[in-house]
Amino acid sequence: MSRSRGGFGSKIHLVTYAGGIPLAAEVTAEQTHDSTRLEGVMGAVRSARPIGRQRTRPAALAGDKAYDLPGIRQWLRRRGIGAVIPEKRKPHGRKPGRSPEFNAAK
Repeated sequence: MSRSRGGFGSKIHLVTYAGGIPLAAEVTAEQTHDSTRLEGVMGAVRSARPIGRQRTRPAALAGDKAYDLPGIRQWLRRRGIGAVIPEKRKPHGRKPGRSPEFNAAK
């Protein structure tokens, strides 16, 4: 694992159901950026349904500003997953076509 001021550290990347029930988890070194593990931890999600195959795609993903990257937004869009991610403050302004407000109710 990695070394921090207090010693070695680790980070838990966790995907939960809206009610807080864990669906998938991955432990990495503390310095690992959240966005690099999104595809891996999302690929481990399996949600049981009463009939039929297990669901592997959530309707939406809520994340913090670390997930505000064009590659992540494209990855979610290709899979039909809604993104509830606030925008980072960008020095050159925001990109056209995306609403400026963060919709937490989505």
